[in-house]
Amino acid sequence: MRDSSTRRLPVSLLSVTESSDSSIYVAGTGSFALELIEFAAAAGFEVAGLVEPIDSSRIGGSAHRLNVIAPGSPPSPSARFVVGVSANRQSIAAELESAGWSAVTVVHPSAVISSSAEIGKGVVIGPLVVIGAASAIGDHSLIGRGALVGHHTKLGQGTVLYPGANVSGLVTCGEAVIVGMGAAVANGLRVGDRAVIAAGAVVGGGERWRGALAGRGADPRPHRSGVRRLQSRRDAPRRGLPRRAARADRARLRRGSLHRLRPGRHRRPGRP
Repeated sequence: MRDSSTRRLPVSLLSVTESSDSSIYVAGTGSFALELIEFAAAAGFEVAGLVEPIDSSRIGGSAHRLNVIAPGSPPSPSARFVVGVSANRQSIAAELESAGWSAVTVVHPSAVISSSAEIGKGVVIGPLVVIGAASAIGDHSLIGRGALVGHHTKLGQGTVLYPGANVSGLVTCGEAVIVGMGAAVANGLRVGDRAVIAAGAVVGGGERWRGALAGRGADPRPHRSGVRRLQSRRDAPRRGLPRRAARADRARLRRGSLHRLRPGRHRRPGRP
C-alpha cells in the first residue's frame, strides 16, 4: 500500500480536524446508510443529506428523513462525504472526488485505535473496533462493528471488514478485499486485490486453510506456505477433502474462479 493512501492523525482528532464545519453527506441511501448516520452522529457530525450514486430514481426524494441529492457538484465548496455502501466504495468515492467533494473519516467513539496506527481519508470505523499498533487502513475502507485489526497490519484502499471479522497481526491485504462476518485471517498472511473471504471462514497457513476463500486476485501463496487445503466446515469429511477434489480446488483458486464451495459437494456418501 502506498504511503499516500493514509494520513496519520491523532485518534482523538479523527472526527474534527478535517474542517471546522461538522456537517457531512452520506453517499448511499440503503439500510447501511442509516447505521452510518448514527455512527456519524456519535462521532460529533451532523448529516446534512444523502447522495445517491447508484439509483437515479431516488434523487430528489428522501430517505431516513434526509433529502437525497445527485452526485454532481457539491452544494458548497466545503461539502464533505463518506461512502455509506459496502460495495464499490473506491469507484463511488472517485466519482464524488472528481466532482469536487472532499472525503471525511468517521470513527465511532467506542472504537479503540492505537496512537501509532495510520487511518486514511474517507474511512468508516464502527463501534467496538480495535486497531492495533503500527497498522495502516487505506482510504475509503470500512471496518464494521467489533472487527479486530492486528498490529503492523495493512489494509488496502476500499477494504471491507464485516462485523466481527478478525485480521491478525502482520497481515497485508490488497485493495477492495472483503472479509466476511466473523471470518479470521491468521498471522502474517497476504491477501490479494479484490479477494473475498466468506463469513465464518478461518484462513491460515499450511494444512490449516479452512472455510471458503473466494476471490479474483486472491494470492494463492501466502507467507511461509502455500494453499494446502480448502474445505467447508459444515460439509467437508472429518479428515479433509478427497485428494482429487482438493487439487481441483487449488487449481480453481489460482485461476481466480473459486468463489465458494457448494453445500454438499464433498459430503460423504450416505452421510446426512
